[in-house]
Amino acid sequence: MLARIQDVSKSFVAGLFMGVAGLVPGVSSGTVAVVAGVYQKMIDAFGSLFSKGKEKARHLFFLLPLFAGIVIASFVFAYFVDSVMELYPNRVRMFMVGLIVGTTPVLYKKVKNMTEGERFNPWNLLPLLFALVLVIWLNLPDRAASAPLQETSFRTLSLLFVAGFLAAGTGLIPGISGAMVLLAVGIYATVITAISAMNWPFLSALGLGALLGFIIFSKSMHFLTHNFRQTTYCTIIGFLVGSAISIFPSREIFDVSFPLLVSYVAILAVGVFLAYFYGGERRRV
Repeated sequence: MLARIQDVSKSFVAGLFMGVAGLVPGVSSGTVAVVAGVYQKMIDAFGSLFSKGKEKARHLFFLLPLFAGIVIASFVFAYFVDSVMELYPNRVRMFMVGLIVGTTPVLYKKVKNMTEGERFNPWNLLPLLFALVLVIWLNLPDRAASAPLQETSFRTLSLLFVAGFLAAGTGLIPGISGAMVLLAVGIYATVITAISAMNWPFLSALGLGALLGFIIFSKSMHFLTHNFRQTTYCTIIGFLVGSAISIFPSREIFDVSFPLLVSYVAILAVGVFLAYFYGGERRRV
């Protein structure tokens, strides 16, 4: 019983962090799942969700608290995350870059372990490079920024449904930010405003799309990670590296005082330490 309570607690806390990450443009919920050591377990749970017997119950005991954490964090921290990003954007970015830097070697080891008994396929570098370029392109500044939508129309609800589908689905892929996808389609401000104002028609359309996106993308990732493991994880590494390059505050970081620069480096180091020594394969990604 105690072990079950601990598992539920860990799943819930991982969901909280994933929910917060999903609110930050440029930060991927999938990356946080990798750092928390629940990514592969989450993908496998979704992929086997419709199995029978004890397996289904075991997966539900993992997924329900995970989803509860994501939903609670999305509501509770929406305004808080927006304020922190406005006040301390570079510190948040440096911490996330640290998490990504610390996670990438763990995934590289995973790819290396997969190649034992088989040679590494150099063609897998192509999806890696494609993923890297795609993430950098998605994170280009000033993409599709727009004012929040106010009218409750079929068009608006349909747009929110599609946005929820894309954001939740792509957010499962480490290195791709669901919030950045919302920015790219011009709906991010609408979503944040809807959460803050508790606009239930908007949130219902968004939530239904997100649920469908989670199911379809997770089952797709389950298939890929079990049938094309080497290629899939090489692609994930490309997403992660591209994400780190995109969110790194390269322009601002070298135009600050020396003590502030030291604090940025320290925050980066904390992120690397947490990701490498407490996440990834050490917790069975």
